[in-house]
Amino acid sequence: MLNLSFFLDIPPNNQTLKHILSNTGACDCNGHSNKCRFSMEVFLQSGRKSGGVCQKCRHNTAGRHCQYCQNGYARDHSKALSHPCQCHPVGAVGRWCNQTSGQCLCRDGVTGLRCNRCATGYKQGKSPLRPCIRKSGGR
Repeated sequence: MLNLSFFLDIPPNNQTLKHILSNTGACDCNGHSNKCRFSMEVFLQSGRKSGGVCQKCRHNTAGRHCQYCQNGYARDHSKALSHPCQCHPVGAVGRWCNQTSGQCLCRDGVTGLRCNRCATGYKQGKSPLRPCIRKSGGR
């Protein structure tokens, strides 16, 4: 059965099914959703070209076209799916990472993609609030 809600890229009207299918495009959800809704605001902002907004994005994706990773996920460019950020629970500030590179936000003196090692000039500390401290004599 044809899912007509997926063909809501231009304003809906009371025309025939044949007219709808020949004059509209399917929503572009990058394979992460099969449901969309029409938004007049998006349609007008696009210069009257496209007003489809994907709904219920799957595979940890988000955005109008399910083109972004959800917060807490990053894109593996060798695959079409997002994967959870792998931020170190002590070395990183929170569990969010850059959605493109996977780089976590590191605490002061901490480095690495996952914030799992001390930066040059730092050594391991004893506090989870300051996991890496400056070495003596270092600046």
